Amino acid sequence: MEKSRCKMLAPLGASHVYQQAQGTRDHLSVLACFNAAGEDVPPFIIFKKHFPGGPYTQGGPPGALYGKSPAGYIDRELFLKWFNHFIAHARRERPLLLTYDGHKSHLTLSVIAAAKREGVTLLCFPPHCSHVLQPLDVGFFGPLKAEFAKVAGNLCHFNN
Repeated sequence: MEKSRCKMLAPLGASHVYQQAQGTRDHLSVLACFNAAGEDVPPFIIFKKHFPGGPYTQGGPPGALYGKSPAGYIDRELFLKWFNHFIAHARRERPLLLTYDGHKSHLTLSVIAAAKREGVTLLCFPPHCSHVLQPLDVGFFGPLKAEFAKVAGNLCHFNN
C-alpha cells in the first residue's frame, strides 16, 4: 500500500517495468456481513499495525468502519466494536442468527451479553474449517479475489 519506486535492470527499450519493492506489501482484513436476502452491513476494514487514513478511506464503502490491529486481524476488542456496528445496521426483526467463522478468542462476556440483549443467536464455525462451510468465502470473497487479481494484473500496463 506504499507508493514507492526503486531502480531496477530491464532490457533496453522496455517500458512499464515493475518490481515489488521490499516492505510495500501489507495485510488487510475485511469483515463483511450479508443476510440471506442479499442485504449487507457496511464492512469493517482492519489495517495491520497502523491506520493510514487519508486516501485509504476516501471513496470507500458508505458507512464502513475502519480500525487497526497489531496482527492485522480481528481480536476481542475489535470484534466487540464490529458487533455493535452490526447491531446498528442489522434488520430490526428478531431473533437474528449470526453465523461467523472465527476463533473462540472473539467471544467475550460483553459480546454474549449484547447478543442476548439484542435477540441475536451466535453460531461460530470451527476455526480453520473448510471454505465450504464459510458461505462468504465461496459466494463473495472467492469471486472478489479473482476479479481483483485480474484488475491488478491489468493495472500493470499503466503508469499510475
